[in-house]
Amino acid sequence: MPSSSPDKKAADPEDTQTPPTPVESAVNQASALWVRPKSELSEADYHGFYRHLSGDYSNPLAWVHSKVEGTYEYTLLLYVPSRAPYDMWIPQPGRGWPRKRTACSSSRRATRDRPATGKRRMGPSPNGRTRE
Repeated sequence: MPSSSPDKKAADPEDTQTPPTPVESAVNQASALWVRPKSELSEADYHGFYRHLSGDYSNPLAWVHSKVEGTYEYTLLLYVPSRAPYDMWIPQPGRGWPRKRTACSSSRRATRDRPATGKRRMGPSPNGRTRE
């Protein structure tokens, strides 16, 4: 009687196969609108991007999409809104605008140099001589 050991099993083809490795694929297939060629893009793509970018609910009046090559190379995507913003002609102070001098900033120097009566104080001048 042939003896077969229970430890040695017949090789099963299902057990010897390695599990398949997962294939990596890109999750996001999107690319930037200005990088894609104009022939690939539709009017709806331009309108959707404008609405996302500007927060405006209306379509743009016009847009320009071009690629400029020369010493420097760049891609241009310029939108012209269909209407002006509601606060376009309301001046708002911001960076770089000349500001009015407030009473606080101008009065500090005046009170330091002169008493409230408007006369100058007598005392040493910055160059060390006394004022008369």
